[in-house]
Amino acid sequence: MQALLADAAGHPDRWPAPGGEEIAHAFGPWCWISYVAYADGLEVRDIGWAQWP
Repeated sequence: MQALLADAAGHPDRWPAPGGEEIAHAFGPWCWISYVAYADGLEVRDIGWAQWP
């Protein structure tokens, strides 16, 4: 999860428009995050985990 958060934060070119109205998603092998952008950074709105089979 921490690697996914760091990856999302480290690529501002992938961020949605600042203001908190657009939601972007980032996916890892076992988890995902939904986040919005503001002028001073990101806010994670949701975190999800894949279920183990």
